Amino acid sequence: MKIKRIVFSDLDGTVYGYPDKNINPNVIKSVNDAIKNDDITFILNTGNPPLDKVKKIANELNASYIIFSGGSVIYDNKIKEIAHVDEIPLEIVKKVIKLLENNIAEVIVFAKNNYYITNKHHNTVSCAIDFFEYDNFLDTKELIDDNVFKIEIYINESTPEKVDNVNKILLENKIDLNIVNLKTHLEITPNNINKGTAIKKMCELLDVDINYVMSIGDSYNDASMFEVTKFSYVMDNAIQPVKKLANFYTSSVEQNGLGEAIIDYVFRTKFDIEKQNKEEMLKKWEIKKRRDAFYRNLAEKNKK
Repeated sequence: MKIKRIVFSDLDGTVYGYPDKNINPNVIKSVNDAIKNDDITFILNTGNPPLDKVKKIANELNASYIIFSGGSVIYDNKIKEIAHVDEIPLEIVKKVIKLLENNIAEVIVFAKNNYYITNKHHNTVSCAIDFFEYDNFLDTKELIDDNVFKIEIYINESTPEKVDNVNKILLENKIDLNIVNLKTHLEITPNNINKGTAIKKMCELLDVDINYVMSIGDSYNDASMFEVTKFSYVMDNAIQPVKKLANFYTSSVEQNGLGEAIIDYVFRTKFDIEKQNKEEMLKKWEIKKRRDAFYRNLAEKNKK
């Protein structure tokens, strides 16, 4: 497999801060300069579902692909089409909703045709609308037949203990899905699907060596990215337990930590990239040498 510089980047807390959602102009410049000057392929790897706000940012950053919904959806940003989707069986989705119907939890379901919410707590619903910049949620009662790729669970007046309790309910009822406890809420994707498995899938798709790609993030849902990449970077604005999961550190999102990490990554991979380029040049030279020798011999035979 070929060595290729690919940056898999989280969005919230990595590309821009939250709740202001303002991108440091230096971040945009750093990413685009790296694409132009260092032959980097930039891929967003976010927990967000396919939303216009994410696609807009991806275009500003010239992202080739967007991995949505914590690894469930791979979107080709060059041709503007979904390349791959992993789904949660509808009967399991309905089981999760049923389990939590008398709980303080708000269940949000992201599917191919619509996004749904249980509409129990006005404050939680308002926060979801603000965060996702999307206000066209349907009630989960209208979820009859759709292709679900992610569930998120928010708790009214959330505390880590309340989130842990909801997580425990799901585990005790043998919900066989990939559940990430972010301590503020739960993110649920199909079984064995996460940001890390999406990186593996993308490396297979692009035929590149996963040992030389980069990941960067700031949250628990980025842990699976860190697990599968050697060049894993964590933002300074991450909480301490998350900081322990990556191999390298960078500065905060406000200080263009993403851009600084990319500079470091380019430097660390410079020798291997140059070695590969030299080997490719030698191969081309050998092919040319054999081709030239073939035609010389052919020309000599024709003279005779």
